[in-house]
Amino acid sequence: MLSSSLRSEVILTISPIMYLTKGPPIKLVMTIIDLAGFTRLTEKTFWQAIEKTRLAYEDWTIRKEAKEKPVLHLYLELREKNSLDEAQVTTVIDEQLRKLDEDYANLENMLGLQALQVTLLPSGSFKEYRLRQQQAGADLAHLKVPHINPSDAMLNTLFKEVIPPTPVAPPTEKVATR
Repeated sequence: MLSSSLRSEVILTISPIMYLTKGPPIKLVMTIIDLAGFTRLTEKTFWQAIEKTRLAYEDWTIRKEAKEKPVLHLYLELREKNSLDEAQVTTVIDEQLRKLDEDYANLENMLGLQALQVTLLPSGSFKEYRLRQQQAGADLAHLKVPHINPSDAMLNTLFKEVIPPTPVAPPTEKVATR
């Protein structure tokens, strides 16, 4: 039980540290993904795995989704046209994750769980997201999709149709008539 002087405070527990904060409740955004209670993967691990593939990419976001089995769903925008399809990109990133995290590698070996699913986003998806956020009046801290655990609303905004640039018609010359 909290003492009367602490009643207006919120206790935020992040194992093994406990923080006391005054004011409104704090929304905690998890930057670690726990997969099947077997492994915990961080933003750094995902970033390293993507970088080690040497794929040229614009940006990415990943979250755990519950389907028949837990799935790590990576949404990735490649920078340039690439001959790899989603299955091939999944394979190369999965290989790097297995090299970086032994527990992740054991998921497939011990549990038969193929955890990674990749969705390739159209070119311009993340740029368009930032523009939509700016137009909606979002502050600077909310212009980008977080790399870990984006909300459904963020993904819905990210998936909205990418608006192609409006072609600019060349100026027409006026011909003087007499």
